[in-house]
Amino acid sequence: MSNETRQLAEFVAEASPENLPGHLYDCATDCVLDTLGVALFGTTQPWSEMIASYGRRMAAGATQSSATIIAKDWKAPPGIAALINGAAGHAFELDDVHDESLLHPGTVVVPAALAVGEDVKVTGQELLTAVIVGYELMVRAGLGVGAVSHMLGGFHSTGTNGVFGAAATAAKLLRLDATRTVHSLGVAGSMAGGLMEFSQTGGWSSGFTPVAPRRAAS
Repeated sequence: MSNETRQLAEFVAEASPENLPGHLYDCATDCVLDTLGVALFGTTQPWSEMIASYGRRMAAGATQSSATIIAKDWKAPPGIAALINGAAGHAFELDDVHDESLLHPGTVVVPAALAVGEDVKVTGQELLTAVIVGYELMVRAGLGVGAVSHMLGGFHSTGTNGVFGAAATAAKLLRLDATRTVHSLGVAGSMAGGLMEFSQTGGWSSGFTPVAPRRAAS
């Protein structure tokens, strides 16, 4: 059966340097370098260190830790590495922004690409192809839900839509066919979260320092 999800999955599975515009690879390279730069600075923030400490405890019992943690001398399983590096990349609101969808794609897509890519040992070109499709799906999801109404409804768009970009990126690097990519996107959708509550009641999220809870007007 053909539907929008299947069409997106086919795009992911079939994307290659032969059918993608060449300039996108230059853009993807810039995106990777930009994300690495802001993530390196982000590692200096206390909330990033908290995530790194948590990740290291989680990785302690892992049988295989193959993915690099930025600015650390230890590695972790790909999922944990992507979490830690993604948090650092979004730690100080310096990461890239797609205005129309109100998304920060780099901090989601690039850490996923680096972690999975290092684990399965892909080429640089394969990594960039995965970054391209990850950006494409994440932004399309963000545009599809309606960025402003989605945020005003209490959802943090980078969290809810980012799962689709990360899933597409990983699926591409794992060389999944269209059918298995559909399954990956389906699982991503069922796990989507991300709330804007931190902006109202305080919390270390999205580069925001804790704020005092807002009180209703009397």
